[in-house]
Amino acid sequence: MDSARLESRDVSRLKRSYELASYFRLMRHREPTLRDWASMAAALVEYQFLPHYFGGVPRWRVALRKAVSARAVPDFAVVGPIKGGSSDLGVHLLSHPCVVPPLAKEVPDSSPDSWRPYYPSMHEMRRTAGRFGVSRSPYLGPFLHWVDLMDGLHSVSPRMPIVITLRNPVQRAYSHWKWDCFLAGKKRLERACYLKTFSAYVEHALDLFPSCSQSVCGFPLLEVGIYHKAVELWIKRFGRERVLVIDMATYFASRATVLDRIHDFLGIARTVVSDSPIINENPLSLPASDPSTNRLLSEFYRPYNERLRDLLGEDFGWDGPAMSRALLNSE
Repeated sequence: MDSARLESRDVSRLKRSYELASYFRLMRHREPTLRDWASMAAALVEYQFLPHYFGGVPRWRVALRKAVSARAVPDFAVVGPIKGGSSDLGVHLLSHPCVVPPLAKEVPDSSPDSWRPYYPSMHEMRRTAGRFGVSRSPYLGPFLHWVDLMDGLHSVSPRMPIVITLRNPVQRAYSHWKWDCFLAGKKRLERACYLKTFSAYVEHALDLFPSCSQSVCGFPLLEVGIYHKAVELWIKRFGRERVLVIDMATYFASRATVLDRIHDFLGIARTVVSDSPIINENPLSLPASDPSTNRLLSEFYRPYNERLRDLLGEDFGWDGPAMSRALLNSE
C-alpha cells in the first residue's frame, strides 16, 4: 500500500442525521416548550434534505431516487451487533474519498433489489473512480446475526470483503440497556420495571433465557452478544481470507490504526483520520453497572467467548482483567 495518505471528507455532514435523530429522541425525555416545538419543526425540515442518514430516510427521497435505475450495489460490508460502536466506524469509513456513501447507513432489508434506491448512481461511482482510481460503496448495519442478509450479499458478490466489528459483550449489553432507555422515552421508562436499572434489565433477560427478553429496540439483549455462530456463518459464505474481524476496543483506543488496517484490507489508500468525538454516543446520563451484574454477564458469556476464540484463533481478552473496565467507551 502506498505510504501517501488521502485527505478524508469532513465528517460533520455525514454525522448530522445522528445528531438530529438523537435530538428528536431526547425530546421524549422532557416536556417540550413552545421554543422546543419551533426548534423541532426547523430540525424536521433540515432532516428532509440531508446527504446521508443513520436510518429512517424520508420516503419521498427514496421514491425520487427510483427514477435512476443505473445504481451500484454494495461491494463490501461492515456488520456487527447493535450497540457495537459501528456508527462511529461507519461514518469514518464513509469519509474516505474513494468511498461513495449510500443514502442510509442502515437499510433494513435483505433483498439486493430493494437496496438500489439507497445506493449511488453508476455515474457517481465512475466519477469517483476517475478521480481516485477506485470507487467503493458499502452495506453497513448492526445485522451480524441476519442469515438472509448473508445470502443477499453473497448473491451480489461471493467474493465480497466483509468487516465484522465485535465488542466485549458485557460492554455491549450495558450500551444496549442505555439505548433501550433512550428509545423508551420518559413515560415508558417510568412504568417499565425491567428498564429501571441495568441490574434489573440483565436479571430479566437471564431469567427468560433462552426465550427472548423484552427490548425496546427489537434486539434481544443476551443473544446479540453471542457471536461465534454468526461469525462462523459469515466465514463459511465468504471465506476466511475475505472476513476481517475487529475488536472494537482496539478501534476506540486507536481509531487511525484500525482504519488503516481496514483500508488495507479493502485495497484502498490510507487516509488522514479526523480526531472527532465519538459519533452516536448516548446522551443519557445513567448509573454505571455494578460489579455483581458484570460478573453475572461475564460468566454467562464465557463459554461463547471461548468458542469465538477457538474459531478465530485470537483471544480478545474479554474474560480477563479487562472486565474491571467493562463499561469503558460505552455508547
